[in-house]
Amino acid sequence: RRAGIDGETPHPPGGRIERDASGAATGALSEAALYLAWNVMMAEMAAEDFREPLLRGCEAALSAGITSVHAVLLENVAAELEALRTLDERGELPLRVYVIVPVESLGSLSPETIVWQGRRGRMGAAKIFADGTLFAGTAALRAPYADAARSMGEMTHSTDALHGLVRQTRDAGLQPAVHAVGDRAVEEVLDAFEAVYGTEESVATRPRIEHATVLAPDLIRRMRVLGVVAALQPRREAQLEGRLGQARAAWVNPWRALVDGGVNVAASSDAPFLQNRPGSWAAVVDATRKGLTIEEALRVTAQGAAYASFQETDLGMLRPGMLADVTVLSEDPRGRPPEELRDIRPMLAVVGGTVSWEASR
Repeated sequence: RRAGIDGETPHPPGGRIERDASGAATGALSEAALYLAWNVMMAEMAAEDFREPLLRGCEAALSAGITSVHAVLLENVAAELEALRTLDERGELPLRVYVIVPVESLGSLSPETIVWQGRRGRMGAAKIFADGTLFAGTAALRAPYADAARSMGEMTHSTDALHGLVRQTRDAGLQPAVHAVGDRAVEEVLDAFEAVYGTEESVATRPRIEHATVLAPDLIRRMRVLGVVAALQPRREAQLEGRLGQARAAWVNPWRALVDGGVNVAASSDAPFLQNRPGSWAAVVDATRKGLTIEEALRVTAQGAAYASFQETDLGMLRPGMLADVTVLSEDPRGRPPEELRDIRPMLAVVGGTVSWEASR
């Protein structure tokens, strides 16, 4: 009611308003429909209102051993960015934040904000949605869903509109970070990168595909040629096999094929910033179960994420001259079976040589 949503409100692209048998809105919102209500609440917040939630989110990340986050800001972007910048300028930002903003917000941000490079925070990328999700049946596939033969999902934008959003991101000097889950969406995003940038500029830009869940050999080859960063997260495989069928489900998050194919992979959690202990163990487990060694899985988590944010000369490794961001674990993960990795806990988080969090003894 507060957001003005009722039985007549149309489903937004990539989202669904749940309705009961009579057609009345139940109050449950799926995927992009969430923002119909979220935006109303976020618009009421001033920059100062973001300060404490941001600091709580940073503390949650640090307690999970995370010293850097790639944070997608949602709505009321200007106010949240102002809060981040103020924390950074005061020296109160306890970890590093690579900021990703919705492409729709670019027109409302000042040129100074778009090029912001602070002490620990920096503007980095623009988020674009190309499709929805597999669980909602809105991820765009090349062939119909195994459990919904008449549906192939849907693209959020037309081809021309998608190319226009990528071009807008390029013109703003930002890295495109495009949400694409289904193989058809990934293909259309690759077409957009190639059309807007061309191969050489695309490689230099390091365009990101967030999720890149359902892939195929031809898509992996194109990702390598265009220098695309695949930002992968673990997925619930048992549920996906029913949606995709066994053959296609085998190409969900193909970590081994991506690494062997020369694609730059960044493992991530896709966790809400305030989630309790939003750690990376699930991605490491998924990667090792699908053929990566523990060393390779750790590399795509640390070095891969640093490369994805143009920070590989400062972050992702411990070498002289690099920033001293260190996570100390309770034990060595090497040699442990995947199912035991989640039992390893962070003990210490160091950012820039300063202890930012320590586990209670």
